[in-house]
Amino acid sequence: MTGRGAKRARPMACLLMLAALAPLAACKSGPAPNAGFVLERPEAQKPPDLPFHSAWFKPGVNWDSYTKVMVSAVDTKHLLPPVSPILTAGAGDREAQIQDLALYARQALKRAFRDDPGHRFQVVEDRGPGILDLEFAITDFTASRPGVNAVSFFFIYTAIQRGGVAMEARVRDSKSGETITTFADKENAPYSPIHADDFNKLGHSESVIDTWAEQMVHVLGRRAGEAVEDSPRIRLKPWREKRP
Repeated sequence: MTGRGAKRARPMACLLMLAALAPLAACKSGPAPNAGFVLERPEAQKPPDLPFHSAWFKPGVNWDSYTKVMVSAVDTKHLLPPVSPILTAGAGDREAQIQDLALYARQALKRAFRDDPGHRFQVVEDRGPGILDLEFAITDFTASRPGVNAVSFFFIYTAIQRGGVAMEARVRDSKSGETITTFADKENAPYSPIHADDFNKLGHSESVIDTWAEQMVHVLGRRAGEAVEDSPRIRLKPWREKRP
């Protein structure tokens, strides 16, 4: 192809790629359908002071009576089917990726409680009085597409297929088994011109889970009426801080 032809082809390739995949590049996601891990509650709603699509709290709970938390194994049995084959085509072994993400999520949740500067909850492994049992389910997942992102970055200097993940979570009194709060949320990766996670199939979903973990620590340990802000939709740093 001549230099002039290449110049014509490059913008055309950009337009075709954007037309096919631009919908996947959006940052903020709408709520996922209920996957059945958390029973649908008519009173669950989008709370104005919390960063989740829906939340429910049992009235009258004495949260000060809880000083410890255990994190149960992450559930992957309530996974919703992909909305479109284009989201998973060529992305690799989805089942293996989800299992890896589940292991990451449990460690991220434990780490967030352990690293909490306020030391509100001690992380334990067994049930008992004064212990919250946090049960977390991954209900939707889209892997990042490193190959697609490399091509899009070459043409338009940004990635267009970032990953995303949805969750449902419930917190029980570990002794009685009674559910005292539930959360549900779905997030795509924050926008950034380029990020190391663009070239890691699980990277963006791991980043979202890290944020959820920190938010849950804040929500469960907050004072009455205290608001918990959502995460920024834009990030400029092109890498994630490594977490021990």
